Amino acid sequence: MPDPLFQHYLNQSIYDNPATKFILWEYEKHKDPTFEECNYSLYMDCQKEHIFAQNPKPTFPSYGFNNEEEYFANIDRLGNLCLLEGKLNKQCQNKLPDQKKQYYQQSKIKRTKQLGFSIDNKGLNKSEIDKITQDIIDFCLVRWKI
Repeated sequence: MPDPLFQHYLNQSIYDNPATKFILWEYEKHKDPTFEECNYSLYMDCQKEHIFAQNPKPTFPSYGFNNEEEYFANIDRLGNLCLLEGKLNKQCQNKLPDQKKQYYQQSKIKRTKQLGFSIDNKGLNKSEIDKITQDIIDFCLVRWKI
């Protein structure tokens, strides 16, 4: 598909797409040259984690979201997703990012671990989700260039 269409597609709700986990895995390789990309058991253990959860949702306005509609429009975007090991993912379900940071910090996935420390130090909001989404899209446009 042409780059503008690819970019448009990647900026939408993408959680249910079977390629999403692989995109996040490839992005991890891009961000961390020391990443063990051939660690099949880690890949199989990793799950797609919503940073801002579907439930519970915060009261609005908060985290840069003005209302519930805007919040749910961003839940399944690439910037709101990370890879997390199954055991850790189970422990942080249905929590807000501030309550998940300790689990992220235990991850073997460097970007997820860094995300946990970043949430701890400066928090997380919609503009950061937008920025991460755009960074992943830019990576994809180069990685899968037509």
